[in-house]
Amino acid sequence: MGPSTSGLVMCFIPLGLVIIGFIVAAYFTNKQATGAYLRIDPASVKDE
Repeated sequence: MGPSTSGLVMCFIPLGLVIIGFIVAAYFTNKQATGAYLRIDPASVKDE
């Protein structure tokens, strides 16, 4: 007898969600890391 369908669903759906979540997170953090870097001139910052 093969594995039950509910067992496969309980295993592979959360696994798929974790993998998809990792890919989405990696995409957005890579986009942030490779974006333009905003440089601020220290002389223009007012000390309060």
